[in-house]
This record gives sequence, structure tokens and C-alpha cells, in this order.
Amino acid sequence: MTDVTVVLPVYNGSQYLSQAIESILAQTFQNWELIIVDDCSADSSLKIAEGYAQRDNRIQIIHNAENQKLPRSLNIGFANAKGKYLTWTSDDNLYQSRALEVMVSFLDTHPEYGLVYCDMEYIDESGNVISNTQKSSHNLYLSDCVGACFMYRREVAETVGGYDPNKFLVEDYDYWLRISFQYSIGRVPELLYSYRHHSGNMTAVYGKRIASKVFDLLLEYLDKISDRLDDHDFFYYCIGLLLNKPEAGQKLDELAAQRGIPFHSEKIVKHNSYDPNKRFVIFGAGVLGRQALQLIGHERTAYFADNMKYGQFVDEIPIISAERMEELQFVYNIMIAADFNKTAEIIEQMDQLNVTEYSIFLLIKDQLQKGVN
Repeated sequence: MTDVTVVLPVYNGSQYLSQAIESILAQTFQNWELIIVDDCSADSSLKIAEGYAQRDNRIQIIHNAENQKLPRSLNIGFANAKGKYLTWTSDDNLYQSRALEVMVSFLDTHPEYGLVYCDMEYIDESGNVISNTQKSSHNLYLSDCVGACFMYRREVAETVGGYDPNKFLVEDYDYWLRISFQYSIGRVPELLYSYRHHSGNMTAVYGKRIASKVFDLLLEYLDKISDRLDDHDFFYYCIGLLLNKPEAGQKLDELAAQRGIPFHSEKIVKHNSYDPNKRFVIFGAGVLGRQALQLIGHERTAYFADNMKYGQFVDEIPIISAERMEELQFVYNIMIAADFNKTAEIIEQMDQLNVTEYSIFLLIKDQLQKGVN
């Protein structure tokens, strides 16, 4: 019996396809089949795939007569799968040589888990390592921590069903969420996959649409997810959802009240204005903080604030400690510029520091971009 089925959907992916296939051929675990689903590529993807299939009978080619997009292509591939364990990969990404071996071993020895995933590194177009996921959040309900290196049991697919064609761009995150509602998910904290960032991949092309669809998912599954979060993570979840889907405010307030959590959506959303006559203190010296600086400009930025980096500088602007926010809140516009989880953490900190006057970059970003005061 074939142990592992790897489905590889490809659409005009000739640039990196050979590398993706070679990374499968190089696996230390060799009892696999590879089903390449060509979704009407106009480049040489099909020719490349056929060349490998001629040399290795474990490789099967399916050529869609019409373009089906990713979710349907995945379903087409898995409908032909023979493996007891299932996974899929992309034409521009790479497995590390032990990836399949490690995931198979985990599922063999941990029958209580339906899906396992491993950490991955991010690489650029040339294969240079940019970063990795090891220090990222590994709470599936706060972010898509499963990523691109994963494996699940056939019985999981039979229970959960196929990938949803209506969830194009977030079909994977939707699938992991649906699995999590019925099965336990395990993690192996090893870097066993390389995810390539380049101008043509889905994240680069559809970044904003993907972000919006992610929060559509979190709103759709609000009741199921909220039941699976402790109070601390529920607060973080509410912040992220509210900042992207304000229409969820009333429902979030109701759920929070049921749990006895002091979350009030109006209190959060009201932090969406600033005084155009005051300079800014940007709370958050990371990526979003730098974006805020670009929009505001150096002349209107007095300080950065950060819990870890105070005493340093960002583009010659000093970084001060959070403790100074209470005294500065009436002198400057205090603006939180961090991701959703960090924003929730800083809001809690603001309450502890008696800081009531601040704005949230994710709420006022459009105003800043348009120059609306």
C-alpha cells in the first residue's frame, strides 16, 4: 500500500516546478505517490511534469480540460489518491529531505492526532533564507500556523470532505479549521519546508484579498472558535476580528459578556481618530510601525515606543519605554502600530498604565493614506 500521497497543483509554475518535484524525489521516506494536477498551464509546466512521470512510475499527471483553480484541483488530485496519509505542496516551494519521514513517523506513533504540521522557513526568489515560523503564534484560531508543511490521515479527509471551491485563496486555512473542530492537530518544531516569497506567488498577488478572506473565515466560524479559546486568547481573537470586521462587534460583546470578559467593541473602535495638530508617538517599532512612519512622516513623529527596543532608534527617531505613555498621552497622538495579537496586548497594557487617549493604526490607516484628518 502507498503510505503517502502528495498532490501538487500547478498553473504556469514552470520557473520552480522542477525544484519542487526534485525535493520530493530526494525524500528519505520513499513510499509515496505524487499526483501533479496541471490546471491548464500555458507555459512548459505540463511538459516538465510529463518528463518526470516518464522516469518515475510513482508520478501521475492529471491535466484539467478547463481551469479549475486551486480548491477544485486539490479535490481532483485527492480523488485519485491511494495513500493512507495525504498532503499537498506548491510548485514554487521545497520539502527538506526528512519532511515526509518525520510527519509519517509522528502520525504512526500518535494515533490521537488527525493532522501534523512542521515549521518552515521563508526563502526569496534565489533560495536565500529570510525568516522562519518557529517564533510565530501556534494557535490556529489566531493565525494560520499550519502553513505549508503538513500531513493528515485519509480518514480525516473522508470525514471533513473536500476543499471548498468557494474558499479560493483561503481554502487551506478553512480546511485546517474544519479539521480542528473534529480532530487534534500536532506540531513538530523542526524546519522541514521552504516557502518561497516571490512576485508571482499567491501571497504577493492576492495579499489584501487573502487577508480579508481570512477574517471572513474567522467571522464565519466565530461560535466554534470562541468555544475553543481560553479567555486570554479569546480577547486577542476579538481584537483582530473587530479591527477587520466591525460588524461583528455586537456578537463579540455578547460572547464576551457570557464569559465575564471586559471587552466592549465600542470602546475599541472609538480609538480611530487623532489630533492633526499634534505630533505622534508610534507604539510599535516593527513592520507596521515603520509603515506608520512612512505615512505620517518624520516631522510629525516625535518618538517610537516599544516594550523591547526602548533606548534604540528607528530612522534616527528615538524609541522610548511604554511607561512614558501616561505622561505623553495629552501632548502627542499615541498610536498603536502592531499586528492584531500585539495590538490586543498593548491595549491591555494601556489600561494598566491609565492611558485612555490613543488611536490604533489599523483603524486609522486609511485616513492617514488619504490625508483625511
